[in-house]
Amino acid sequence: TYGAPHGTAGARQRGVPVLIQQSHDTPRRLAALGGLLAAPVLGLVATRAPKPAVIGVLGLVVTGLLLSYPLVAAYLQLIGSAFNYSFFSVGFALIGPGDLLNIAGAGAWIAYRLMSREPMRRPQHLNLMLLYAALILISMMFGPNPSRGVKRTLREFISMAAALGLVDLLSDRRHLKAAVWILLGNSTVHSLLALLVFPVSTRLEGYPDQSNVLGQIVAIGTVVAFSKLSQGRHSRGITALLFAALLLNGLVLVLSISRTAYLAVGLATVWWTFQSRRGPIYLALAVVALLGTLQFFQDNVAFIERRLEMQDHSVTNRASTYRNAFDAVLEFPVLGVGHNQFNFMDDVVDLRAQAGRSAHSAYLDRAAGSGLPAALCFFGFLFLQGWHIRRGMLRARALRDVEAEHLLATLFYLFLYQAAVLTTGSLLPLYTMNIFAVFAMGALLAGSLPGPKEAGTADRPLEQHSG
Repeated sequence: TYGAPHGTAGARQRGVPVLIQQSHDTPRRLAALGGLLAAPVLGLVATRAPKPAVIGVLGLVVTGLLLSYPLVAAYLQLIGSAFNYSFFSVGFALIGPGDLLNIAGAGAWIAYRLMSREPMRRPQHLNLMLLYAALILISMMFGPNPSRGVKRTLREFISMAAALGLVDLLSDRRHLKAAVWILLGNSTVHSLLALLVFPVSTRLEGYPDQSNVLGQIVAIGTVVAFSKLSQGRHSRGITALLFAALLLNGLVLVLSISRTAYLAVGLATVWWTFQSRRGPIYLALAVVALLGTLQFFQDNVAFIERRLEMQDHSVTNRASTYRNAFDAVLEFPVLGVGHNQFNFMDDVVDLRAQAGRSAHSAYLDRAAGSGLPAALCFFGFLFLQGWHIRRGMLRARALRDVEAEHLLATLFYLFLYQAAVLTTGSLLPLYTMNIFAVFAMGALLAGSLPGPKEAGTADRPLEQHSG
């Protein structure tokens, strides 16, 4: 059952370190065994590469500490994956804070799973992701330059394991609500950094140092803030904070001039305005406030107007990149060009222009790079989670479970945005996988609701409630 306090789950929900409760000896024995096995390897690495050795030891210490508090690891992982844009060398690769937290989170979860007797909570349609993992491994090995795809593929496997841990650890209503608030917090911090820390130019780039990436991240906060604001009767303080978060993230979204994010947020918001009685009111207020704020950014507004004319090189070259991707799909439909080797497509496909550039569409990039079967598994998993969330939202509405209805409605709004942004945007490697995990948590919540009674409820707006 979803979030039931059976076995050690009740202890986990109360924040008690589960593994320490289960056994005082098992973690120590495992740590001792791991130390004995790792000692020769660590000595060899330390003599040849001291910096990676020190980082590895610190990683083991952090993972060991998080072993007793797997929920802390899961939350840190969800936060860190949104800020993985500063990298340092460990000799064999460049890694960022999100990578370290993903590795620590995955390690803590795997150790927890090995020692826990509690049944694992698996995402629905997990078989699709397992098949996807097998397909991309095969695709990588048969690509034009497999050695260039190994590191990114390894990072993706670690990210998938860490995301699976998120689903297992956070799949109850309380933790799912917290995860949604974390998504809003991540976006808001990025917005503050973009406006207050990094230089404000005609197009904001912020901490990611890339306008489209910044736009995609703050768009998530815009969606969550708008949904939270228009769902229920909050206290004045919470309402003011949500409206401020909506304006802040909306402003940075506009100034990032990410047309992909503009379109995706717009399409998803059209659906949302028909689901909430208060949505159109808050939308009108937010638009008026944004237009007033933009009067202080006249240079940016002029650049936005030029970008919206759609006459720049990015638009004119888009047809060539799409055609390249379609040519690759037609020539290599099963395994693609080679997973994480899209930049080498011109080695195996006769390209007419824009060689080495991505298709600027996650759907086409994945189909061309990894093959149609892998793309269908990957995005099929996403769309099936959205389908379950939508059904659960209708079921919660019929059951008058307002809390579940609001939570699932927010997730479906976010799902619509995510599905739309991938049409003309790229995947955010670590963050997108963790957002998929949040959708999987929502699908598990939807599946736990009793009795499908959806007749006559599809068009009724969201109920209002306090909190």
